[in-house]
Amino acid sequence: MKYRFLGQPDKRFPDIKNGKIYNLKVATAFWSKKPRIVKPFYCPYKRWLDFYKNWRPITIEMMKLEGGEKNG
Repeated sequence: MKYRFLGQPDKRFPDIKNGKIYNLKVATAFWSKKPRIVKPFYCPYKRWLDFYKNWRPITIEMMKLEGGEKNG
């Protein structure tokens, strides 16, 4: 799914830019339900709220409104 990065730059991931759209694979463990990005890089979060403070899901409608922006 595509997500827009809303967070601040992180020294662990210097190529991630604020406002850019990335195609992420986000998974949870059955026993913990904590979100973690597994592709294209690994980044765990303690809670879904923390994840959504940094990432916003992008829908097809949003892409159309932005003129078909193609980032990442």
